[in-house]
Amino acid sequence: MRDKKVLLIGGAGFLGQSLITSLLKERISVFYADLNPIEGLEQNFILLNILEKNGFNNIDKDFTTVINLTGQITNPSNLCFQLNTKGIHNIVDFIKENNINLIQVSTLSVYGSSTIEVNEESKLNPETPYGICKAIAEYLIQSQLSDVQFTIIRLSNLYGEKQPKGMLAYLMKNLKKRDKIFFNNDGSLRRHHLNVDDAANILAQMSINFNSGLYNYPGNDVYSIKELITLLEGIINTTLVVSYEKRKPWENLAKVDSAKINITFNYKSQTTLKNWLTKQLIRNGY
Repeated sequence: MRDKKVLLIGGAGFLGQSLITSLLKERISVFYADLNPIEGLEQNFILLNILEKNGFNNIDKDFTTVINLTGQITNPSNLCFQLNTKGIHNIVDFIKENNINLIQVSTLSVYGSSTIEVNEESKLNPETPYGICKAIAEYLIQSQLSDVQFTIIRLSNLYGEKQPKGMLAYLMKNLKKRDKIFFNNDGSLRRHHLNVDDAANILAQMSINFNSGLYNYPGNDVYSIKELITLLEGIINTTLVVSYEKRKPWENLAKVDSAKINITFNYKSQTTLKNWLTKQLIRNGY
């Protein structure tokens, strides 16, 4: 059996940096491929543009697992589409040619909206360009690789230190500036929230004990926007100025079943959103 050697494609981003830390703690040899290196971690860096097939020729062939973190929301949106189609084709070819296991990081957005609980067997019904792109990526992987060669993990909204974008990043930024908070829906949008370190830790466990298949990992916390605002107001003991639009939200999930991943990998999330927000707000003087 080969020693574990993991390649993170798109590893210089928000989740990738936490995942590098988790893998190194497990004493796993880890390298990351991206367009730019992480400052202070240049020795583990591999220059790669996944849209250029020839770029994979410069990557060692002895990796045991590749974790693909690319294909997130981008501007322009066409880049997101390219990464989840042409980019996936190039990654899949690299996986097949070198007999490597693939862990694809996907999103709960592929389910669209549902008033009942969804699980890994539920039909996909993406409602936004991003959800559609990630569903296409999943389809390409499942149609081109053998069932034992890939794992797809569908994550919820990530939060944590140095979070660049997303709902919580928007809220924290506006709180700091004392700006008015605006949402383009009626506030009924429900989101599952997962700390980035918990996401990294479960991915590290998947790298150590590879088990192919589909897995949901939503995290422990789910709030509607209005519930999240109420939570924030309770922590800082202040009424926030919030404006909503009178329209229903997209990709609204009532409940996500995570029994499969909990049984398979036996990892319990360590961070709750309320505790994390409380620490962040105290740190920022609220």
